[in-house]
Amino acid sequence: MDSYWPAGELSRWRLDLDHDGRIVLCNAVTEHLFGYTRQELLNMNVDDLIPDAVRHRHAQHRTGRRRRKP
Repeated sequence: MDSYWPAGELSRWRLDLDHDGRIVLCNAVTEHLFGYTRQELLNMNVDDLIPDAVRHRHAQHRTGRRRRKP
């Protein structure tokens, strides 16, 4: 994979999650940003991409956001 990406392209990363926080869709920009292949990212829990120091806060945020949706 090319190691140079224009800054505008880096803002085009995408992750789609299921209700449990598992990654069900991602794009090449996301692969580049996190350093995983698409196959590695698919079915990974999004919380696994968050640094250990703040992972618990992210999980709480994600869970709270899901509860507020209809």
